[in-house]
Amino acid sequence: MYGKFVERYKRQLLITVTIAIAIAGILNIYQAFFINVTSNDECIWAIKKDSEKGFGIFFSNVKEGGVTDKAGIKNGDMFLEINGETVISPFQAQDILNKLNYGDYVEYTVKRDGEIFKTKVFVKKLYNMRLIAFSFFFFVWLVLGFLTLITKLDGEVQWLFYLIGAFGVLSLVRESFFPMMILIPEPVIPVWAVLSFLYVQILLYVFYLHFFLLFPIRSKLLKFKYLIQLIYGLAFIFAGFMTYNLLRFMNSGGKEPLLLNPDFVLTAIFLFTQVFGVISLILSYLRIKERKMKVPLMIIIVAYIIGISSLFFVSVIANALGLVIYNDPEYFIPVLSIILLPLAFAVAIFKYQLLDVSVVIKNTIFYGTATVSLAAVYLLSVYGLGQSIGAAFGEDYRNIIAAITFVLFALIFQSTKDRFQELITQRFYPEQYYQQQVLSKLTDELSNFVGKANIIAAIQETFIDKIKVERFGIFLKEEDGAFSTASLKGFEDHNFKINSPVNFFESFIFESYTSNKQRVFNHESFDKVFPFDFEKLKEERIFTVIPLIVKRELKGFIALGLKYSGSMFTGKDLELLNFVGAQSAISLENARLYEAEAEKVQFDRDLVLARSIQQDLLPKVFPESEMIQFAGSMIPAKMIGGDYFDVIKLDDFKYYVAIGDVSGKGLSAALYMTKLQTILKLYCSKRREPSDILKELNYNLCDNMGSGWFIT
Repeated sequence: MYGKFVERYKRQLLITVTIAIAIAGILNIYQAFFINVTSNDECIWAIKKDSEKGFGIFFSNVKEGGVTDKAGIKNGDMFLEINGETVISPFQAQDILNKLNYGDYVEYTVKRDGEIFKTKVFVKKLYNMRLIAFSFFFFVWLVLGFLTLITKLDGEVQWLFYLIGAFGVLSLVRESFFPMMILIPEPVIPVWAVLSFLYVQILLYVFYLHFFLLFPIRSKLLKFKYLIQLIYGLAFIFAGFMTYNLLRFMNSGGKEPLLLNPDFVLTAIFLFTQVFGVISLILSYLRIKERKMKVPLMIIIVAYIIGISSLFFVSVIANALGLVIYNDPEYFIPVLSIILLPLAFAVAIFKYQLLDVSVVIKNTIFYGTATVSLAAVYLLSVYGLGQSIGAAFGEDYRNIIAAITFVLFALIFQSTKDRFQELITQRFYPEQYYQQQVLSKLTDELSNFVGKANIIAAIQETFIDKIKVERFGIFLKEEDGAFSTASLKGFEDHNFKINSPVNFFESFIFESYTSNKQRVFNHESFDKVFPFDFEKLKEERIFTVIPLIVKRELKGFIALGLKYSGSMFTGKDLELLNFVGAQSAISLENARLYEAEAEKVQFDRDLVLARSIQQDLLPKVFPESEMIQFAGSMIPAKMIGGDYFDVIKLDDFKYYVAIGDVSGKGLSAALYMTKLQTILKLYCSKRREPSDILKELNYNLCDNMGSGWFIT
């Protein structure tokens, strides 16, 4: 019940959840820009051992010429008070400092060489560049993931791409709304909150690994059958261990040390996933041969390398050079370059159709804008025209005339909108428009073709010569349940055959009927449909399969490669391919039935001719004799049969009379009867005893008849 509900309202649920997560993403950006802006005094407060108090807060890394340096504070001075409040910890002092505005002055009480003095420090503001960068990074990724997924709700790669953006946004909530919170529980922070953020980050990294194992092509690592299950299993074990680790720490009141520091471990895992992602992309780039896929992939790789390099710089090189975020914030700006990665995906999706959704997305946005604009024009026209015409008839009839005008425009509006959108498609997306026209024409004309060969030739011509797909094949189901190859074009293996059992395909098709899924499916489902051939299909660059179904019975399928533009069939194309598949299946089935009927008619004609020949072989005129009178006739149970009789005259006083019956009925029996008649007449040409003739007949026929046949 729950599964059916989710399946039925999957799109609505996705939109609702995405809106909620997007709001969190917008709040993350708002927090990074306006709330979590850190006050900065261009130095670092370090906790060090003090001879008097045991431990204290000391100034270090004081920037030369900075606001703290100008206030007379030097490295090694002890920080005692801030605005009259005793400094307990750097977090407490920073919290007080953050409440001040840019340009305010804060009073520091400082101790140097046993002397205490007070000084005013100018307050600067420091943006958290890392938080800003990742807030934009995951928000853009979320939007792209949603646009990618909404057009292909059953795509595994699309789901993973979306989940990276969704969980990335959620993982930043901790840093945006609880900037001082680390993944170590404190009395003021609930354990469930800490664990929730921990689990979100673990899942984020797992989805990231899973995505790059499948994108842009399946990794060779997936030859290990249970690799994906192993990754998720290890993540589950790690989450359990970290839960125990944190609960143990909390329950002991902090006395039991942490076995692993969560922030340190998750940072290490994050770095690993980033390196894995870029290596995976580079290996995929080297494996791919088509330039159309190499270009967008190279854009992503370059953006990825720039982003990783910036992270490496601010995390490692900056520290090695002694650069401090509080003193040298300009050197940490390069971290913003990580935003290039989702932007590179956007270019690859919109311009190069890498994730197979660009046409759909562009049309959705463009057509949506066009429709809204047209609707606005329509409403203004209705209002203005209705009021003008109504005014001519007087106030009493104004509302009635306006209502009539509204109805008339409503009838005109739909066709106008359709023509307008068709014009847009034709003008801005000529390839898609041309394909739609060609496929629509094919569905209209298929019923006019006669003969299976002509239908297959028409379908092949449409996809190869007109739409110019790279590879094309038609496979038909035979009576034994196997697939036979009816047509192949563009395949590297000219003897390509499908070895997978048809029942896998049929079960998948049945599931698509029961769940109302798109019946045209892509290469991501090949491992379920063609368990023995999916690797071969992917090597042949087959990306789309159109089932040929008549009355819920699979008759075969059409296999398609990439379009001329280098993209797969998507969106409205898939709807047309559904119609093409349905009409092709009906036409091929009608052709098969027509051929079967034609064969039956021809067979019946042959039977009539065979009956005539068989009757001609039987005696029409019997020998005349004064001693005996002959007469005979044969009426077979079917058109022809195996019954036989004959009268063979030797002289006026001696005749051979033969009556026979071949086992069975029909054509086979008639053929054996004809053979019997020929041999019998040969043996009866000499004066011999019937018993001798029968013996020779038996010897002759016994070795030349099939098992189970006999003649009496």
